[in-house]
Amino acid sequence: MRPRGWRRPAALVLAAALVLGACGGDDGADGPTTTAPATTEEATTTTDEDAPPGALPTGLGDPLYPDLGAPGLDVQHYDVALEVDEELAASGTVTLTVEATEDLVQVPVDARSLAVEAVTLDGEEVDFALEEPELVVRPDAPIAAGTTFDLAVTYVDDPVIAPEADRLGPGWIIAEDGSYSYTLNEPEATRDWLPSLDHPSDKATWRFAITPPPGTIAVANGVPTAQPADGEDGTWVWELDQPMATYLAQVLVGDWELLERPSDDGIRRIDALLADEVGDHDGLIASTDPQLSYLTSVLGPYPFAAYGVAVVDQQIGLAIEQQTRSLFSADAASPGVGVHELGHQWFGDSVTPAAWSDIWLAESFATYCEWLWAEEDGGPTTGEQAEEALAQRDEDGGPPTDDPTVDTLFGFNVYEGGAVVVEALRREMGDEAFFTLLRTWLADNAGTSVTTEDFTALASEVAGRDLDAFFAAWLSAEDLPDALPA
Repeated sequence: MRPRGWRRPAALVLAAALVLGACGGDDGADGPTTTAPATTEEATTTTDEDAPPGALPTGLGDPLYPDLGAPGLDVQHYDVALEVDEELAASGTVTLTVEATEDLVQVPVDARSLAVEAVTLDGEEVDFALEEPELVVRPDAPIAAGTTFDLAVTYVDDPVIAPEADRLGPGWIIAEDGSYSYTLNEPEATRDWLPSLDHPSDKATWRFAITPPPGTIAVANGVPTAQPADGEDGTWVWELDQPMATYLAQVLVGDWELLERPSDDGIRRIDALLADEVGDHDGLIASTDPQLSYLTSVLGPYPFAAYGVAVVDQQIGLAIEQQTRSLFSADAASPGVGVHELGHQWFGDSVTPAAWSDIWLAESFATYCEWLWAEEDGGPTTGEQAEEALAQRDEDGGPPTDDPTVDTLFGFNVYEGGAVVVEALRREMGDEAFFTLLRTWLADNAGTSVTTEDFTALASEVAGRDLDAFFAAWLSAEDLPDALPA
């Protein structure tokens, strides 16, 4: 992701031809291996005085967003069935296929500001209570660990009209002119339009069945598996067989046009543009193929069946790596930002941070993909970009790359300042070991959520020596060394 108001060293602006700024697995229904950010004892506790004895906390205890997710639950699959009305507001039913990893006397689901009408558990109606920001479901009998069950929630969403200036991810957004809608979730707004376990440690496969208003279409992550006949109205079905974190979910509704292009690498190219903007973003679309070819050569196979871009007609300087189709505002739809979001398909989408404090595992490496492409495309070397960013980081200060706050989650030290750490690691390990590390990391962890400790342990293993002192000096320090390793 590239957030609003981001800045970068001047040389990097020229290299990426960008002056406005933006954000820039294993298949199967059994779901991915995930690493929770906290133990049950560390997680937040329920404030519901009526919670039954033995109830687990209603949040995982993420260091930055402690109320997200829930212990004892592992979502395997989301089946999202939405009806979108003429005003582009959504209602419908989401069915979560969940495995109980502990004995449960209640099931908490992240659901903020939603009107929940009914809940069923394995087809039977069940008691529930809305206790912001949770939907708490109380089954008639305890659910034993190891049980898999279907939890269906029927609800109505109250959408946001255009992004709020002080919020990065408002959730389900309706354009100011009311002509289209889209989702913008990172880091914790999927729960504002979709009852879910809205934490990056809990990934699942997805199916979207969306019925848009007459004369419009619906777009979501993955590939289309059913759609109305040409010129007819009806339901669009999109499916994603690789696990995805909730914050990466994409739904677009309105007068969109799908542009599917042939490819010679087996990866479907499915772009989505507003019908009156087709042809306006050819540079972004044309850059995808060479960037995809290059990153595949560096990082290993592309992890999904499809890739594309979508552009909203807004001037908010933002882009986000929604899985299989990155989303851009019009003023951020450039090749320089595009390669950042494409890099995220590996770093962040396929291999996802287990907690929001681990976000450098996504953003620092996606920024480094920008640097690699800039050098490949005839711009400054990664070393030149790192030296400039190191000087900027020394001037600005800020928290360590591996310990952001909520306010600095999308700040310089996670992006360019974090890419400095990646370049320093490359020099510390040498090129052969460094790129072996990246490819091993991505191949071994595809479809999972991972921690910083997972990465540093693998780095030491690949290097054949203990790198703890390096990571203490570069990754976990506020004041970095004055110069990059020789």
